[in-house]
Parts: sequence; C-alpha cells; structure tokens
Amino acid sequence: SLFDCAHEILYYGAQSTSQLRATLGRSHQLREGLVPLEKHFTDMLRTEGNSVVLANYDAKQLYYLQYSNRGESFDPSRQAEINLYNEYFGGGMNSIVFQEMREARGLAYSASAYLYSPGYKDDNYCFRAIIANGGFYISPHLNKNDSMESRIHRLNIEKKHFDVVKEGMHRVMVYGTGRHFAIDTLNMAGKTGTAQNSHGRDHAIFIGFAPIEDPQIAVAVVVENAGFGATWACPIASMMMEQYLTGQVKRKDLRKRIGESVLNESVKEW
Repeated sequence: SLFDCAHEILYYGAQSTSQLRATLGRSHQLREGLVPLEKHFTDMLRTEGNSVVLANYDAKQLYYLQYSNRGESFDPSRQAEINLYNEYFGGGMNSIVFQEMREARGLAYSASAYLYSPGYKDDNYCFRAIIANGGFYISPHLNKNDSMESRIHRLNIEKKHFDVVKEGMHRVMVYGTGRHFAIDTLNMAGKTGTAQNSHGRDHAIFIGFAPIEDPQIAVAVVVENAGFGATWACPIASMMMEQYLTGQVKRKDLRKRIGESVLNESVKEW
C-alpha cells in the first residue's frame, strides 16, 4: 500500500508547517522502514524502418494511424516552427489536414497530423497522423441527371446509427438552435455550427435537409465572418429549402432582415 512506500506530500494552503504536521500525524500514519519507489519511465517506441500493421477485427469505421519516432532529442530552437506546423497543418478543425481530408474531399470523419514534443529531456519527438472514416460520401457533381450510383462511396454502417443522427438533427429544428427558422409545413433536419477563425470573426455554418421522410433537398451554408450559425447560416438555408420545396418564401420579414443585414457594413466589420 501507499503507507509502505516512501513518498512526498505537497501542500498548498493556510496551515503552518507545525499545523500541517499535526494534521498529518492524526490521519496519515506511516509504518517503519518505508520501501523506496522505483522510478521507471517507459520509452516511446522507436521506428527503425517502415512497416505496416493490420488490426484484424470488426469495426464500423476505417482507422488509419501513422507513427514515426526517429530518436530525435528535444531542441528548444525548433519549438516555434513545430508550434506553427501543428497549428497550421494538424491542429484543430481549421487545420489544413482536417479541412482537406474532411471538409473539402469528404474522405474522413476525423483527421489530424501532429508532431509531439518530448515530455521529458530523455524522450524523443514523435509524429502521429490519424484518419477515421464512416458512412459514405458522394463525389460533387453539377449534372442532376448524372447517376448517383456511379459516384457514391459506401462503408458498412448499420442504418440504425443514421436514424439516431437524423432524429438528433430533427430535434435541432424543433427544440434546438434551429427552431426559430423551421418551416411549419415541413419536417426539417439540420445542424448549426460556428467555426473558429483565428484571423477574425468566426464563420457561421449550417447543414440540413428536408423533408425527413423523403429528402428532396440538402443544403450547406457557410457565411464567412458572420458569427453564430443559428443567427445567419440557418435562416439562409431555411429560406433556400422553402423556396425549392414550396416555390416561394412566405416569411417576408425574415427575407428582408437577412437581405439588408448582408449589405450592412457594420455586420461585416463586427
């Protein structure tokens, strides 16, 4: 147990040293002849050469992991360029890897590439890249008569999982951030989003489709530097779906507000 091993106690508080000793003496009774703890740190796996390892198990997604550790020791002079690389290429949702693999090409649900700095002076740098994919995507095309089957790319994911997602997106439009712009006569599904932007105000995002029972239109809207997706992208997408499915936009006040706000210089400069 802990009371058989030598250890240190770190304390931060208002008690004096004598008060702390008295408190520990009452509740932290130690035995004689404490055994020193052996300090052992596991070294990170070195990659002496190229190899491919396959994990043979059932999975609903495809996972790809790339790992490299060439034994390079910590160098403070490299930290600035490493931080820049990780922020630009492999950091969060704004990174090049994520935007290219997921947002632009639809090839992955999640993607990242990161160079990890050593946590201890004897550790090495290591590089990791991860891609996880699920569902299916359709290659972008403009010809409505083009065969979807020739452009669809599928993975084996059970329908029940998509039903859960569809219900969640429906609730967004009934109870959530999109409820103010739902069309009364249609069952809509959607998801609002706000993409962080390190160069200025955040981008407003919305994706959705309608009607749920027999989807006829899917819309994705991005309004750069506009702020919240529920404030700007969602109403724009809602009016687009309304126009497509009903032939008109009955919400004249909403259309007027959005139209005037887009042209308002104060909105652009926020």
